[in-house]
Amino acid sequence: MREASWAGMGFTVLGRHDTARVRAPGLFAFAARDGGRLTLIYAGEAQDIAREVGPHHPAWTRALELGFNEIHVCLGAGERIDRLQLLSRLVRAETPALNGEGEPGAARAAG
Repeated sequence: MREASWAGMGFTVLGRHDTARVRAPGLFAFAARDGGRLTLIYAGEAQDIAREVGPHHPAWTRALELGFNEIHVCLGAGERIDRLQLLSRLVRAETPALNGEGEPGAARAAG
């Protein structure tokens, strides 16, 4: 599996429709990979990624419009308070376009 790093945290890279088998709590991100550029479009947390992350998610359609083609998951935090703290760190560091404040998530070299 491919990996990505956001705000110093490791994420597993999945296709847009590959979350059904991830029945675990964690962070998730909608990202756009364009050649060597990787852009974080939206970041969130879920108690059950398989159930909560998919075409029914409120940010899905807008993320698609912004080029979203990968889902990144980080399963390191099972407790919601831990996920919320990590999510806050991630959003502050990467400023995803669909997470409210700040400029759209800056594109950077994939790696």
